[in-house]
Amino acid sequence: MKITNPFDPRKILFHKETINAIKQGLIPYPVTLEVDLVDGFCNNNCYYCCFKCSSINKIILQNDRILLKKLKNCYKQGTKAVELVGGSEPTLHPELLTISKSIIDMGYDIGIVTNGVLIHRIQSIAKYFNFIRISLDSGNEKVYRKTHRSNAYMTVIRNIDGLISYGVNPNKIGLSYLCLPENSHYKDIKEFVKLAISLCVGYVVFRPAVLHKYCNESIGNTLISIRRLKREYSKKIRIFYSYKNRWLRASNQMSKSGECKMSLLTGIIQADGRVPFCNLYRKVKNYNLGNVYKKDFGKIWLGQKHKKLLTDMRREHCSKFCKADDYWDINTTKRRNTLKSRKIQFSNFSKAHRNFL
Repeated sequence: MKITNPFDPRKILFHKETINAIKQGLIPYPVTLEVDLVDGFCNNNCYYCCFKCSSINKIILQNDRILLKKLKNCYKQGTKAVELVGGSEPTLHPELLTISKSIIDMGYDIGIVTNGVLIHRIQSIAKYFNFIRISLDSGNEKVYRKTHRSNAYMTVIRNIDGLISYGVNPNKIGLSYLCLPENSHYKDIKEFVKLAISLCVGYVVFRPAVLHKYCNESIGNTLISIRRLKREYSKKIRIFYSYKNRWLRASNQMSKSGECKMSLLTGIIQADGRVPFCNLYRKVKNYNLGNVYKKDFGKIWLGQKHKKLLTDMRREHCSKFCKADDYWDINTTKRRNTLKSRKIQFSNFSKAHRNFL
């Protein structure tokens, strides 16, 4: 079996040592660190933003000097990749270029998730990124205004074209599409796919939004549309969608239970220095493990509070779903023998994302 999807959770196969450590009850350093360079203020106003960022908020900037010191230590302890993501829009940080260069020089794999409005700020070093994923969520300006509540659509399109014209490998550039009530009709999704083809990007990826008004039936129909378009356009562009279980959970068709240990694969450093238990609890005070502005990341990550939360946290008590659920399923369900399989192979395209968990 050859895996071509970089979002396939079976990429934990590349990290058997870390998985085995977790099984033994140890706390290994995370494979991936998600870094919020910015929080609060954003140059878009997406109504569905899980971080509640918008143009009316005060901007919070990551202390680049402290961050780079912590990242250097984490690299020595085995962390392999840094993903610049939310909180807010990472390209708003005034030292984005310097921070990115330093992360690359340390030896990390590096990726960025961005709305693309200011992506030209890293154009000169973009070729060194493992991926540049732009959250576009629409195939035309009208839908973009509804979802992003911004008039920057054409700016983003020009910036994508600029990256490719500058010589960045198109396979490193992807467009993401969060499926919402406003953009989940077949014609909207098809228009987005055709736009991506015209821009010559390497891939598109679809994910379901978890909104009460986005009913179970809508999510199912959206996935059917995506699969139909994948069959139709597979020779022209790579079309991915997040793991099937994500869609089932989003439509309340799948339950979960057990310990929540796969959160150990990914660490997070927020813009104000806080280290949350996991992505879903960034804003919950009781799940704040500590602050890298005051303490070493290792002491926080290996600390008593983290150990207690790992013991107490149960997946069935978490009403939300996340990628850690997918890793848990791969590791513990009837597919657990996958980890022992020697028949699974990964394409070069999917290998480029192997350290981003």
